[in-house]
Amino acid sequence: EIKIVFGPYNSIQVMSFQIIASSVGLIALSHMEWNNHKKKLLAHKSLTLLTDLHTFWTFLMCISTLVENSINLHTHLTMRSPSDLYDAAYTCMIRRTPLLLA
Repeated sequence: EIKIVFGPYNSIQVMSFQIIASSVGLIALSHMEWNNHKKKLLAHKSLTLLTDLHTFWTFLMCISTLVENSINLHTHLTMRSPSDLYDAAYTCMIRRTPLLLA
């Protein structure tokens, strides 16, 4: 039987893992791109463009995951009560970012 536990410690661990995983992904992605640009890739131009677009999309996903989970982790660690998570100011990343910087 699988026991599913919902609680503040479980969500903090998941967000911490996602922050670490996206950071490792950014490091690996930058290392792969650095090695690809040092070597001459013998491929069709459309394949090169496709791999560059895939790399750019993966980079954007890693950055957005890192920012989103960092803000969520900060919100979880600084909340005074669980109802702070349901506040309307915390629903959108555009609204949460100035609150984080204040």
